[in-house]
Amino acid sequence: MAIRNKADFADAIISEKLMFEDLKETGVGLTDIDGVSEKNRHYLVIESKDSGKVLPPGQRWALERLREARSFTLFVLSPKKAPFE
Repeated sequence: MAIRNKADFADAIISEKLMFEDLKETGVGLTDIDGVSEKNRHYLVIESKDSGKVLPPGQRWALERLREARSFTLFVLSPKKAPFE
C-alpha cells in the first residue's frame, strides 16, 4: 500500500519524543524482541541474550505477559548461538 499523503502519514506517527521521553516520565519503557513469527494468529517470539546476560526486569515482565497469552510461544535463548550472534 502506497502512502498517498506523506504529511498526514507523518502526523499519524507517534513522535519520537512521546515514545522515548514522555513515556520515561511515566515509568513505562519500551523493549525490543529479537524475532517474531506468526501463523494463523499464533505467534512465536524469540529473545536471545549473550552468555552471562540476563533479561532486564521490564523486558522479562513484558515477555512473561506475552507468554501468558494463549496465542504466544516464547523462547529465550542464552547464550546466543548462531545464527543469532
